[in-house]
Amino acid sequence: TNQDCSVFLNMSGYEGQSILFFFNISDFAREASSKTNNVTIDTIYPVLTINSPVNVSYYSNTIKFNITATEDVAMSYSDNNGTFKPLCSSCNSVAVSKTFGDGSHNVKIRAVDRAGNSFFDAVEFAIL
Repeated sequence: TNQDCSVFLNMSGYEGQSILFFFNISDFAREASSKTNNVTIDTIYPVLTINSPVNVSYYSNTIKFNITATEDVAMSYSDNNGTFKPLCSSCNSVAVSKTFGDGSHNVKIRAVDRAGNSFFDAVEFAIL
């Protein structure tokens, strides 16, 4: 029969380092080793800086997004708890314009790095 095994390790002490690992598995009949795997440890989540938009009222429906991240990320946004829409797939900054309807907007920005660490920030503004 198949057996699932798992191990959880605190790897934060190895941040930024390349680690080689493999598994040895044995039972009463035989022993086997996995191939050697190489991973880079990344336990730090990205941080966003939203330069624009800012928490004000705008008189234009076209809003400039100017956002930076502390590392390359997949960046997306959600307006008023809607579906997240992509801003970039691998970038550390984005400068694009998006169109919004009149009214209040609560825009959430999500950044996810290659290791899956995520960070959220938000900005509220209104279109008059």
